[in-house]
Amino acid sequence: MKCPACDFENEEGSKFCKNCNVPLVEPKPKKDPGVVPKPSPKQYPHDAAAWTNKGNNLHKLGRHEEAIRCLDKALELNPRHVIAWIIKGASLHNLGRNEEAIRCYNKALELNPEYVPAWIIKGRSLHNLGRNEEAIRCYNKALELDSRDTITWTNKGVSLDRLGRNEEAIRCYNKALELNPRHVNAWNNKGFSLHRLGHHEEAFRCIDKALELNPRDAFVWSSKGASLHNLGRDEEAIRCYNKALELNPRDAFAWSSKGASLHKLGRDEEAILCVDKVLELYPRDAAAWSNKALAEDKLGRWKEATRSYQKFLTLATARDAIQVCAKKAWQFFPVRVRIRQRLATSLTPIPHTEG
Repeated sequence: MKCPACDFENEEGSKFCKNCNVPLVEPKPKKDPGVVPKPSPKQYPHDAAAWTNKGNNLHKLGRHEEAIRCLDKALELNPRHVIAWIIKGASLHNLGRNEEAIRCYNKALELNPEYVPAWIIKGRSLHNLGRNEEAIRCYNKALELDSRDTITWTNKGVSLDRLGRNEEAIRCYNKALELNPRHVNAWNNKGFSLHRLGHHEEAFRCIDKALELNPRDAFVWSSKGASLHNLGRDEEAIRCYNKALELNPRDAFAWSSKGASLHKLGRDEEAILCVDKVLELYPRDAAAWSNKALAEDKLGRWKEATRSYQKFLTLATARDAIQVCAKKAWQFFPVRVRIRQRLATSLTPIPHTEG
């Protein structure tokens, strides 16, 4: 199914675009003179449905700030409009404002606690924030309501995988594949989990199965590249990332991963160009700023490296900063003391919650 906003080819039956997160709809039927067109705000300025429709169209075009203004108008007219809350949340999600998105999904779920897409997309926002236990609870709730939803099984597997619970993740992917043996994302993600467990041959069989089903899936090519990168086969990985970028030049994951492989091969000038592409697409991507700082430092560009690392620190959550700095801060020679001083003053402990 082709995304109306970015032209990415998604698997049939997908509810959201895997590339840009826009809700997917079936192709519109040919115009029928008996079909009444959807209302527009120009025609009906006091109609919440008209403002919601306009907001949805802007969301599909990636014009999320404008979409949010329309949806706020819809919700001013009708605060109980569930779909307006959902689309507003999706636009906030795409702007990286996941906490605000979750508040919208919570409002939608207060109004309709059995609305499965709200549980799914709330789980995705929680997953993006690294709150995977909470995400899994959302997916479990969605599965209580619809146990045959392959997307929910796959998303639950992704969150389990992030928690290191790879065996459980594979069981979720297997369940999705029982329901739909042609589910490209489930084959791909199963392969990634198998790699983490060290079952490399079986993993590549799964990823190749995904590519057999859809050789034009840019994300699967990126995933294959990442698996090759993890095995130290970076030249092969770069070829996979190049294939992904031929199919989707806006694939930030492919640009970022290609940069990581180039950095590993010592090709840091090229790596910085890749990271700059990521930052063109997502200027608030904290990890990209961190990767840029590492490459700049390796080239001896210490002033630029310091600026990039400080940008990372202003954007990263405390959890992100701790995880990345623990792995990478030691690699800086001229700037590492300043980085440690900055960390000491800018990071606060992560609160521990019970229950």
